[in-house]
Amino acid sequence: MDLKIIIAILNENSGAINGILLSILILVTIYYARSTHKLVKLEEKREKGKKGSF
Repeated sequence: MDLKIIIAILNENSGAINGILLSILILVTIYYARSTHKLVKLEEKREKGKKGSF
């Protein structure tokens, strides 16, 4: 494919491409937030267990 054709296709569909990329970004952000939340909860649980024992 010619570069001009690819640019024209991307230009015509820029709204859809932006929507798809935004959706991917949102999904990655949700995954990261959930993973971080689970790690924090796990660490809090570990610290609680540590305080009671020597």
